[in-house]
Amino acid sequence: MLAVVLSVVCHFAPATAGGIWPGLAFLGLLQIMAVVLNLVPVPPFDGYRVVAPFLNPEVRGRIDQASGIIMLAVFFLLWYVPVVNNLFWSVVSLDFGAATDTAQPGGNRFEPIPVFGGGRLKKN
Repeated sequence: MLAVVLSVVCHFAPATAGGIWPGLAFLGLLQIMAVVLNLVPVPPFDGYRVVAPFLNPEVRGRIDQASGIIMLAVFFLLWYVPVVNNLFWSVVSLDFGAATDTAQPGGNRFEPIPVFGGGRLKKN
């Protein structure tokens, strides 16, 4: 729900690198990315829960046991296989539209999150 609201707000927001809009666009982009990933029908993502009741219980048990490895494989494919990466970003861009250009400065303002610290904004 938040992804839809942020997508609509960012669609009508001014495409500037200042103010609150880049941060909101970045938050919306993260939400859309989470929605797209959760629709993938492999465990442990939510899309698997739609498919799981139709699977043979023995097959479902084997897939459930390998869910951690499957998740790592999905992220490996997203990072290192250009076709999968391009497909993922084309789906995210379809949902989020031109606001991806506004989200870039918003994402650039955040530093990586330290393990015991919390995120910090970069000072320009």
